[in-house]
Amino acid sequence: MMISMCAAILVLVVAEAVAFAQTEKPTTASVQIGRAHYDALPDVLATYDGGKFTKEELSATLHLRKPASVQYLAPIDVMAMPLERLRSVVSDYVFERLLVEKALAEGIDKTTSGIREKLERYEDEVFNRLYYERVFGPELEASRDKMLREAYERDKATKYTIAGSVKLAEIYFSFYRPYEVKQGDTLAKIAERECGDRSAMSRILRDEPFHYLRYSPGVAKGEVDFAEVKAGEKLLIPIRKDEVTSKETLAKKVHQEIARGSDFLELAKRYSEAPSSRRGEVFEFDPLFDTAIKRAVEKTPTTSVTEVLRTAHGLHLIKVVDRIETKTLSFEEVRNRIQLDPDAVQKAEEDARKNLVERLRSKYHLELNHEALKLDDYLATTSPLTASTWIARAGEWVYTLEDFRRELIPYQKSWQGLTYDQRVDFVKSSPKILKHLIKLESKSLGLQNDPQYKAEMESKAVIDVSTAYLRQLEGKLAPITDAEMREYYDKHLDQFTGIPKVKLREITKRVNVLLPEPEKSRVLEEAKRKLQAIRQNIKSAKDFEEMARRESDAIGTRSRGGLVGVVPLGFRGEAFQAQLEKLQPGQVSEPFLFGSEMMIVMIEQKVAAPVVPFEEAKPRIERAIQEERRRQMRDQLREKLFAEKHVQIHI
Repeated sequence: MMISMCAAILVLVVAEAVAFAQTEKPTTASVQIGRAHYDALPDVLATYDGGKFTKEELSATLHLRKPASVQYLAPIDVMAMPLERLRSVVSDYVFERLLVEKALAEGIDKTTSGIREKLERYEDEVFNRLYYERVFGPELEASRDKMLREAYERDKATKYTIAGSVKLAEIYFSFYRPYEVKQGDTLAKIAERECGDRSAMSRILRDEPFHYLRYSPGVAKGEVDFAEVKAGEKLLIPIRKDEVTSKETLAKKVHQEIARGSDFLELAKRYSEAPSSRRGEVFEFDPLFDTAIKRAVEKTPTTSVTEVLRTAHGLHLIKVVDRIETKTLSFEEVRNRIQLDPDAVQKAEEDARKNLVERLRSKYHLELNHEALKLDDYLATTSPLTASTWIARAGEWVYTLEDFRRELIPYQKSWQGLTYDQRVDFVKSSPKILKHLIKLESKSLGLQNDPQYKAEMESKAVIDVSTAYLRQLEGKLAPITDAEMREYYDKHLDQFTGIPKVKLREITKRVNVLLPEPEKSRVLEEAKRKLQAIRQNIKSAKDFEEMARRESDAIGTRSRGGLVGVVPLGFRGEAFQAQLEKLQPGQVSEPFLFGSEMMIVMIEQKVAAPVVPFEEAKPRIERAIQEERRRQMRDQLREKLFAEKHVQIHI
């Protein structure tokens, strides 16, 4: 279906509500200035016989309607205006209030024909906005919130859980020392000579990141090959037993110093044989640590130090610096980070709108005229449909054929161009019907008692009543005579004069203006020199045309003899216009730079600015005089009413 129900609902409920809510965003500076101005204003901004206008009323009214002079400003920006301009705004509001009083005295009020119909149409819009803000909008938000919570529950263990960690510091006493293999060494010789124990060869390590055994257990069993050490190879070899004893004594001594309160990290810097990157530094617990270390860390309280721990590689004193427990962030903490599937969100919103439409159609018993909708041509029948034929109705309210045809216009479709099913779907999606159903639902919810509804309707009534009164006064103005229009035409002839034009030719030389100095100056001078030489050989328009075909770099105009065309003087901006204004027809300009081209131009012909004939200009003149009369009438009326009511503006 080319017109979907969801699209119609979107236009009705969302687009109108959002469009109404959108206003110009005030700047931070204007907010600060506006608030300061507001606070400094007197409580009563204007007084008149029988009434006053307060700053609270000013603030409230600015959110409902604004004078034309500040129509596109946010209320806080209006407050930030200089006091002279703000005084004008207050004056406009007081004038509007006095106009309403005059209108009421003349019998013009919200029940007056014309005004009543406008207010009824406006009421539909107000109810639709309020229903979106108070009911449907929160329903959509609740649906989105549910989706967010479901996504959170699904992913919280993986995306929103921060794994715990243990921070450690270590003092390490190694049972190994580095050794570089010498010429003639064997692994057995190194173990005997350096370690004092031939069996130590089975504990010698490679001095590399993973410290694999140089003589693995598989060698003795014949399971793997063995290559003897080579000169220059770097190893880690076990220290002698007496050195082990010395380190055990030192480790106990350091442990005692810690117990007496010495700083652990300072002792680590002094004694630890750990790599320099971890000496005196805090690091995280690694699950690959030796089993003895893991068990000791598990049992040791935070900020405490283990006993001296022994592993195959040395002695360890471990301090548990800190423990961070595994934490799952709350929904509120991560709400703004949860990413929902856009397609799922769109589908949920469409479902919500469909449910809304179905609910309202069912509740208010919307009836469709299926017999009429089945007619492929509503005129080719013994009983043709008329503009007032009902197509849908809810109670006494009727949606007519005329309404249907009017709503089809934006889609460039016709009744005959739709199938029966498409016509039914279109009616169900009708913005006018949906507005009416939402209006009924809004009233059933009591939204007519909402302060926002009352404020908006009252504001609209003020506009329509005051405007109707002014229109009534304007209708009493004398007709505009031909003599008045002729006088206005003669006084404002510049308003009815077109733009002067010239027939223009050009010859250009492209230059690279991005070159660094002095290269750029050299290129510009060279282009100017070439154009000066060309200019010297031009004696007529024909000469210019021939030179343009041979010499110009302007691809777009070269083939036309440099002809740009008949163009307005200012078609290339003020700088270019200044060059043209120096020339008379037949004259060639001096070379000048325009953009990335050095050029000379010739005005072949000047075309005078056309003047719109009086008869042709009469509709424009009449509108201008009418507007001037209305402005004068309103200014005089304002002055008269302000004098009668003794209006005083207090800012």
